[in-house]
Amino acid sequence: MVQAADLASIVEKIKTKETVKPVIYQSTHTNPLINLKWIFLLLATLLAAEWFLRRYFGAY
Repeated sequence: MVQAADLASIVEKIKTKETVKPVIYQSTHTNPLINLKWIFLLLATLLAAEWFLRRYFGAY
């Protein structure tokens, strides 16, 4: 913290102080499940099978 009277000396204080903190960068890459074809086909097949079985056996 610097008082208003000490604003002229703030540059020297910053130059003499060695308080450089490392910066951490992180990137994430997500892959939507709809892009995985086998999962999409499995879900579509299960939904179609459920629909067909409910339709065939009449259990609404």
